[in-house]
Amino acid sequence: MDWHEMQVILQDCRIGYVITDRALHIVRRGGISDMFEQDGAAALGDPLVEHVPELVGSERLLADILEGRLPRLELVCINRETRAGSTCYVTLVDLPVCNGEGEIVGLMHLEQDMTEMGTLQQRLMQSRNELRLAQAQLAGQNDELAARTAELMETNAQLEAFGHTISHDLRAPLQSIEGYAEILLRQSDDWKDAGVQDDLRHI
Repeated sequence: MDWHEMQVILQDCRIGYVITDRALHIVRRGGISDMFEQDGAAALGDPLVEHVPELVGSERLLADILEGRLPRLELVCINRETRAGSTCYVTLVDLPVCNGEGEIVGLMHLEQDMTEMGTLQQRLMQSRNELRLAQAQLAGQNDELAARTAELMETNAQLEAFGHTISHDLRAPLQSIEGYAEILLRQSDDWKDAGVQDDLRHI
């Protein structure tokens, strides 16, 4: 694969890279040039961490790669503020660079623009959070509905018991009134007033 073919692949995959020496100073760069320009263009001789702030604090891991104790360092889908003020997502990979004798002489630091995937992941996470919130709200509404249903059933039971009590309490006096009316009706043959008999029958 020649240099031109490699550049086409790097451009298409949105990958930029720099090569460092063992002191982690940049000695070569290639691929997407703007990947390292959020704080100004990365110049030869600059320390790598000046242009890749996400590596600050990872110096021990980088040293482990240089000493052959660690095969690689990868930071996936890191959000980064661009010079234009927007947010992009990048994946960082650091690998050892060896000379012809197999000695590690520096690092290859790769950055791949993952903004499209990172944006989709953020949207997916937001959708999941919204779904969890909707599920929690639905569960709360179901609990509230269950409580209201239980309250309504209790109220209906109380009304039924009240109706039964009223029915029972009223039955005895009504039976007494009906009994007295029948007694009076049987004795009404001695009464001359037909209106009294009609009233008793009405009762």
